[in-house]
Amino acid sequence: MKKLIFAVCACALLLLCACGDTGPRDTELEKAQEIRVVSAGGKLVKTLASDAELDEFSDALDAEEWELVKLPENAELRGEFRLYQTETLKFGQKPEDLKMVELGRLRLYDAPYASLEIFHMELCVELSDAAWEYLDSYFE
Repeated sequence: MKKLIFAVCACALLLLCACGDTGPRDTELEKAQEIRVVSAGGKLVKTLASDAELDEFSDALDAEEWELVKLPENAELRGEFRLYQTETLKFGQKPEDLKMVELGRLRLYDAPYASLEIFHMELCVELSDAAWEYLDSYFE
């Protein structure tokens, strides 16, 4: 029994240590290589692709301050951010044949709400005022 408890603790410790901060842009959201800003009407507003733009976007999200909430029924969509990454190079595939694949979508609603759709799951969150204002500035 002691061996089992030790093994579980060792695995948990290893897992927790492996989940530490590995540097800038290391989460799924931050792996995006291109972000397409799309208005609520479906019009492409802007494309963010440079490292500087992507880092600024990632920093402005302030994801550590997000709180899971239920999206109000009367919330109106302001627009969305579609996150893209180059597909993984497969055996026999040429690098120039790689396509951009969608990682997920961050939908912005009336202040201060957003929803994140990633891996076929959707999470509704309440953003910090600064993060919401930064994201909303793309739709003004």
